[in-house]
Amino acid sequence: MISTRSFPGGDTFEGISPAGRAVEVERNYLWAVAPGGDILCEVAVYGGDSRYDQGAKARGVISRPD
Repeated sequence: MISTRSFPGGDTFEGISPAGRAVEVERNYLWAVAPGGDILCEVAVYGGDSRYDQGAKARGVISRPD
């Protein structure tokens, strides 16, 4: 079980795109509905702060096991 003390959370780190370009990868983890339930995971990959809006973004729900 994930502690509610560690949520919401996220991090950003530097990476290399498949084309060999420097990018930033940002991950955010939020409660999808209520604390202790499913987790919403958002990921953004972009070429620096000024290019955030042109970056690739994805989101998905990690379901809490029954």
